[in-house]
Amino acid sequence: MNPIPALIIIGGAGFLLAKLVKAGGAGSLNMVFGSVDVSCSGFLCTSPIFQLNLLVQNPGNTEVVIKSLAGNVYVNGKYSGDVSFFNNLPIKANTETPFPVQVRASAISLITQAIEMIQGKEGIKAEVRLIGNVNVEGVLVPVDLIYKII
Repeated sequence: MNPIPALIIIGGAGFLLAKLVKAGGAGSLNMVFGSVDVSCSGFLCTSPIFQLNLLVQNPGNTEVVIKSLAGNVYVNGKYSGDVSFFNNLPIKANTETPFPVQVRASAISLITQAIEMIQGKEGIKAEVRLIGNVNVEGVLVPVDLIYKII
């Protein structure tokens, strides 16, 4: 009997286990909204750019690296823009680290949503929701954050 296939399977399992142990903090990371900044580009602000200043809290004893974040932003349940971040961001153990990400939004959708909020009976209220995935040390972790403006 040839032991090579068994060794390959055991080696692969060991590699995956080592990867999961290294990324062990991935499951315990907390991500929260800090603030939102707005800037414009294009004629009459046709390409608004929002910077979501997220905070990542690592209560674990191991530093982890966020490799990427990709997702969508919704305002009051309607699609408003895309979020992407493709740089390595180290999150030291037992710390809170700022995590700035940009949202590229459509000016027309934002104007439509602003008109709907102004015409609403409850005043100007908004729920900003970020839904996506963050890659922490090669492990994809779902993100679902809500920021309410009242």
